[in-house]
Amino acid sequence: MPVPELTKTNCQEQVVRYVERTEDCFLVSWSNNRNQSYCAAYNGMMGDNKFDNCNLHTSKSTYRAYGSIENFKPYDGKVLFKEQHSQPIVAIREIQNEGALYALRKDHNVVRLLIGDEKTSEVLRSIPGTPGKQLLEVLPKSNRVLYVPASSPTTINAFTSSCGGMYETCTSIAWKDPLHCLFCADKDGTGTVVPDKTKCPNKVTYSNVCPPTIFGTTVTSEQH
Repeated sequence: MPVPELTKTNCQEQVVRYVERTEDCFLVSWSNNRNQSYCAAYNGMMGDNKFDNCNLHTSKSTYRAYGSIENFKPYDGKVLFKEQHSQPIVAIREIQNEGALYALRKDHNVVRLLIGDEKTSEVLRSIPGTPGKQLLEVLPKSNRVLYVPASSPTTINAFTSSCGGMYETCTSIAWKDPLHCLFCADKDGTGTVVPDKTKCPNKVTYSNVCPPTIFGTTVTSEQH
């Protein structure tokens, strides 16, 4: 098992592309939310008590046996399409219901790639568009819009041209959300999540709190 300090030194001294580094440069162990060097959580073992990465599960020792070892080396994957143009592809998005990929080149031209046929492609715009400032493509049949957001000038996003497609619902996002959702409390202890106070019938809302979990409800009759 390589010594952590030597592994770190060797990886730093390698003047090669990121994906061409040796395997041990991508092996790290995680413990207490800290990115530790290679096998740092296990290097306290001595002599015959040391165990190999692939056999960690066989050890019954509890000596500093915490964390996990992972390999973060990028996976090359399978080539779906290779751009013949000199301009590189800087972003890509899949539109599943169309069976197509949309790729953005560095010159701001959008290329449509049909999945399953790597020889078919078409440039959607011959006139370059400015990322974040110009709508790139509207897809009338699916009512979808492709655009490059100003916050991410090298990315193509897509949304459905409708209220449901343009705005998130409160029930699908966390409490720390851009809509500032509130919990609307009902008299029976239940409630709903709403985007603003005006949507709550009794105007009783709570913010920055988790709504109660309802395990069950019981109907009772009042006797007079």
